[in-house]
Amino acid sequence: MVTPRVLLLTNELDVGSDLVVRVLRKRAVPFLRINTERLSERKFTWLNGIYSIETARGQVDLSSIRSVWMRQPIWPAFDISPEVSEVLQNQWRAAIRGMASLGASWINPIDAGLAAESKILQLATAKDVGFDVPSTCVSSDIEFIRRFADANRGRLVVKALDAPLIEEGGGSRFVYTSRLDLEMLNGRNDPELVPMIFQEEIIGKKDIRIVVIDEEVFAFTIAGNPRDIDWRRAGRAAVVTATDTPTQVKSRCIRFLSSLGLRFGAFDFAVNDEHYAFLECNQNGEWGWLQRATGAPIATSIANALTRTSLD
Repeated sequence: MVTPRVLLLTNELDVGSDLVVRVLRKRAVPFLRINTERLSERKFTWLNGIYSIETARGQVDLSSIRSVWMRQPIWPAFDISPEVSEVLQNQWRAAIRGMASLGASWINPIDAGLAAESKILQLATAKDVGFDVPSTCVSSDIEFIRRFADANRGRLVVKALDAPLIEEGGGSRFVYTSRLDLEMLNGRNDPELVPMIFQEEIIGKKDIRIVVIDEEVFAFTIAGNPRDIDWRRAGRAAVVTATDTPTQVKSRCIRFLSSLGLRFGAFDFAVNDEHYAFLECNQNGEWGWLQRATGAPIATSIANALTRTSLD
């Protein structure tokens, strides 16, 4: 087996990784793809600073890896109690985190990526780099939320503060952004069960997603059902078109990532009369469907970033 220079840590169903693999193969770049949900089927060793892992073609020494693409890992499932399963999954998480010692360049670095999952940190960083951010609070205090709603004329949306994916019954469902129902607050003084994001609703907005890899920027307009606050409810019915975006917005996106130690990010903006309001940046955001819909060469840009480092 050719000694790999690029490592892809991903999952079996990730379309984006499939697209990057095609580019790497076309360029004859030696790479190794590890679908992390299958890790428990592989033999894994670290000894004296050297990582090795079993593949279908035999044991591979990872000391040659120069760049790593960390793309939505899914941890192995174990047919035991949820509590014990989580403990076992944490061992694999720790093993992968240890790969930071390889000395490779990561997209995105593990610690920086985990920190950037914080919506509060994102909002603070967005303000620091000059983005306009809708009036926003994070709270579990019903009375405070009521006052905040009054100050914003009742025009608020509510969002999850952390990953809003609920696993249940062998499947999963997504908790979408929705309008705040003020009737739910009437007569209540008890705290919410958990803190949530409450944010000023941008009326008449269009949704823009901007994907940034190092200093390459791709922008898209996404149109879902106009009755929905969250275009993600439309799923595959959402209409995607490539678009341009102001130079200032692009440069602020690049500064945002740099300030958080990231090389990749998928930004979401609400745009009204060409006014860009920052909503969030997903350091591991989806983009494969954007490339398929528009032909934008995002996979090529990612492959470029990986091979620039791997050939140094």
